[in-house]
Amino acid sequence: DSVIPPEKVQTPSNEVKLLGIWWKGGMTWIPKDTLTTLDQIKMPVSKKELQHVLGLLVFWRKHIPDFSIIARPLYDLLRKGVSWDWTPIHEEALQLLVFEAANHQALGPIHPTDP
Repeated sequence: DSVIPPEKVQTPSNEVKLLGIWWKGGMTWIPKDTLTTLDQIKMPVSKKELQHVLGLLVFWRKHIPDFSIIARPLYDLLRKGVSWDWTPIHEEALQLLVFEAANHQALGPIHPTDP
């Protein structure tokens, strides 16, 4: 007769962290360390820096409402043959993307048909 000690029993978890994403209660969440990284983004001074910043944000693009519309001025600045001219429009777009990522942490149900 084997008895499993109670401290060895693993119960189902309500949260899982996999590949840098938290799933809690059927929702995905942007981890706090990622939000901290996003908060520390500095305004880019070159196309290379802008590519790096967008690389951080693009991972979460499907969870940021209207990402493609907000990011359009930033992508326009990266187009071939366009000279670097960082304007208030670009700054506002970048700040809005970071704001939206931080404010829309609960990114919806994993399975939309679940209650």
